[in-house]
Amino acid sequence: MFTKKRLLYLLFALLWIGLTIIGYFGHDAIKSIYEGNASIFNRLIGGQDTIPLSVYYNAFDESYHLLLLLCVIFTLVTPGLYKLLSLESNIKQFELKDYLLFTFLAIMFLLTASASWQGYVDNNNWRIADWLINYQGGFVRRGLLGEVYFRLWNITGIKPGSFVFITQVMCYFIFYLFTGLLLRRQNNLLAYIVLIISPFIFTYHLHDIQGGFRKEILYLALFSSYVWLMLTTKPGTQKIASILVLLIYPVLVLSHEMLAVFLPYFLMLYFYKSEYFEKKDLFYVSIYVGLSVFAFFLALIYTGSEQHVSEICNSLKEHAAVNCESLGAIAALSESTGYGRDIVQSNIARNDYIWKYLICSLLALIAYIPIANRFSIISSSVAVKMLFLSTVIGTIPLFFVAVDWGRFIYIHLVSLMIVSMASPLAADATGGITAGIKDYIQSITFGNKIIKYSLYMGVVALLFIYALTWHIPHSGHKEIMLHYLF
Repeated sequence: MFTKKRLLYLLFALLWIGLTIIGYFGHDAIKSIYEGNASIFNRLIGGQDTIPLSVYYNAFDESYHLLLLLCVIFTLVTPGLYKLLSLESNIKQFELKDYLLFTFLAIMFLLTASASWQGYVDNNNWRIADWLINYQGGFVRRGLLGEVYFRLWNITGIKPGSFVFITQVMCYFIFYLFTGLLLRRQNNLLAYIVLIISPFIFTYHLHDIQGGFRKEILYLALFSSYVWLMLTTKPGTQKIASILVLLIYPVLVLSHEMLAVFLPYFLMLYFYKSEYFEKKDLFYVSIYVGLSVFAFFLALIYTGSEQHVSEICNSLKEHAAVNCESLGAIAALSESTGYGRDIVQSNIARNDYIWKYLICSLLALIAYIPIANRFSIISSSVAVKMLFLSTVIGTIPLFFVAVDWGRFIYIHLVSLMIVSMASPLAADATGGITAGIKDYIQSITFGNKIIKYSLYMGVVALLFIYALTWHIPHSGHKEIMLHYLF
């Protein structure tokens, strides 16, 4: 008899058998296709007729080794994942709606992994290069993770971009997993349906590829998993989790200083749960937070120069993005705050930044109307209110010096949804506006099933329109409207 565990083992056995077959016969298959119809094969993949067979072999080997590494990682974490899902099942049995939710999230994750892979293949000067900033030209903001990847490259010989791809995939996997687990605990999942299908929670980076796959996914992965731990584990484990997060967070700040602004979201949940902690813990929390503050000031001091840019690009050698010293995330290190401010002012004047993002924000807030009563955490104490205000106010300077307004808004929107699911009301509430809509439809149909189902189809159509006709562009030079339906 097949149990879930045995089925999982069978799937992994088939996966590794498939990988073995691909690895063993891959070169032969490529050679057969190449020799059988090389002209078409070259045009499909390379856009020319003169690509030698060795280029395809190298591309296959690189892709295969990266896929192999990903499969090793997922195989190693699967036992822990199985235990996590078993724990969730003990808390609340999985239902049909949960399977539908995770099917949707799995599809979004596969699309995300595919887009991340494309960025890796293109060696994108933002989505990949942003992660490769290192300390080879001296200490500089945003360089910690890139320095780790640089060292790993020297030790293992694996391309630094490969580590970026793996990091991106793992961060999005963690974010989708734990946000999905938080969602399935809601007794009224329907209240979150507009947020789930919205163009800014799970699909922001798919509608605007260049705005996704950046270092804020470190924050999203950490915050979603932290909230899950705080709601699932005992006070002792919660305390350990809080300490670990605060010790890890300086790494995020040294990877991108912008993330310091969003640390208060963690502290909000910590203070909300502070009844489980002793007063002396606040002293240590202050010290741990001080580490992130110190890291932030280091980033403000060591902003970067043209020499840093040149040394970083040279250190990456053939793995540096095209025009590394003049375009992209690495080149941006040498740009001053004044330059950023001028670009923002120019965009406000030319691209109607303020109106564009005001419209985006209002459209996004529509999705929060059904859960408007689920933010009791924010008003739970003066300390939590002050922390929430600090992260909102702390974001304002970013709008003056950086053009990525959509990214800042996106991080807040996702954070607010996760915070709403940590509220006790979120687990208990079963009514609200969604129940009101259902009751209203039933009251005006007078038992006529045709009218009732027509109205339900109308609601579904409105959801599709909301999900597929607009998005939040990471930078305001792009239009808001999408054209999937029209």
